[in-house]
Amino acid sequence: MKGALPVPHIVAILIGLAVVGLLGYWFFVLSGKFGSEAGEKECMTRIYTACARWREAGFPDEPGNYGLTDSLCKQCYDVVKDPLYQGICLSNLMLKTDGLKEACLAILTVRG
Repeated sequence: MKGALPVPHIVAILIGLAVVGLLGYWFFVLSGKFGSEAGEKECMTRIYTACARWREAGFPDEPGNYGLTDSLCKQCYDVVKDPLYQGICLSNLMLKTDGLKEACLAILTVRG
């Protein structure tokens, strides 16, 4: 049949593209780019590093200058399940520097 649309070929191409897309998505999730476990580890490392930098500076009044910011908490609070790390964000969001210092010291003691 000359001039007929190659419907089976078009369908096969679309199915192939869908399979390639799903495999690509699966690869990225497994590699940790979008997985919550990798996100949790990254957040825990960022919080630990910020606490360590703040401690090295002698715990001055502005912990945000060392990475302990509201934006870090907004990104990490729901991702991190460890109560020690969540305590950082609770202390930070309530703007209690003493509570934040205690939470940082607890993390540094446990992981240090």
